[in-house]
Amino acid sequence: MTILSFFSGTFCGKETITQEVAKAHGLRTFSDQDLIRAASELSSIPEKKISRAFLDKTSVFNKFTHDKERAIAYLRLALAQTLSESGSGGCGYKYQRKRGGGPDPSGR
Repeated sequence: MTILSFFSGTFCGKETITQEVAKAHGLRTFSDQDLIRAASELSSIPEKKISRAFLDKTSVFNKFTHDKERAIAYLRLALAQTLSESGSGGCGYKYQRKRGGGPDPSGR
C-alpha cells in the first residue's frame, strides 16, 4: 500500500500538485479535514473538538476526561478506514497552522 503525505506552505498550489500525483499513481486523495469529518461521524464528537486534539495544547482537564486520546483514537480509525476503502493507498495533504494564529484547518 502506498501512502504519500504532502506538507506545503502558502500559495504553492498543494491541491493541484496532490491531485496530479494521485492521478499519475492511481491513488485517492484526502486531507486532514476529510479525516476530521470522518472521525466526527464515527464518534459523534464535534469536528472542532477533534481538530483541537492535534492542533492545540492539551487541556488541563484531559487527565480526567481523556478527550484528546479519544479524539486521536477516532482519527486513527478514520485513517485506517479511509486507507482500507481505497485499496491501493492514499495521497493526503496536511494543512499547516502557525502557532498563535493562522487559518483554522476546519475553515471556520
